[in-house]
Amino acid sequence: MSDYIDTTNSSLKKIPTSSQMAKSSSVEAVGEYADIVIASNTAKRDTFLAKLFPDPVQRAAKMGELEIVKTEFEFRKKALVMVRETHSQALRETCNQYLIRGKADSRAETAAFLMRKEQELQEELNNIFDRFIASVEKKTQRLATIINGTLQRALEQDLDKEIHNFVDMKDKLVKKFRQIVDEGV
Repeated sequence: MSDYIDTTNSSLKKIPTSSQMAKSSSVEAVGEYADIVIASNTAKRDTFLAKLFPDPVQRAAKMGELEIVKTEFEFRKKALVMVRETHSQALRETCNQYLIRGKADSRAETAAFLMRKEQELQEELNNIFDRFIASVEKKTQRLATIINGTLQRALEQDLDKEIHNFVDMKDKLVKKFRQIVDEGV
């Protein structure tokens, strides 16, 4: 390549040879070459009239410079978009990890709370059931002392209703508690 370089044109002397290009990346080499071309053409157009009325060569060189600038702008724009997307994805992943850990801690606390409340409810129901059984046994003993058959049957029916209502109410309360737990608010 160096055999064909015109030594009269000073801008072409700055073009790196193939051995110099191998030392740097191809992107850097193209960028450096673009800078060299722009600098050499700018130096040529130093007269006022040449700037106002460029010849076809200068016009073509200016169009080439413009294309190089456009290409460089597009490259940088695409690179910036890629960097922004990468940052956005990294931030999204970080937030997702934070939310997952937060949800896990929160769910563990909620599960422990609900288990404690279920145990408390079960203990309270057992206490209430024990008091109810004592009350029913007391009423049954009193029922045995009643001699009147009609009154005894009426009180037996009332006691049966009371027992059924108590069991139904207990079942409804336990079912309602389970529904609250299953809501998963």
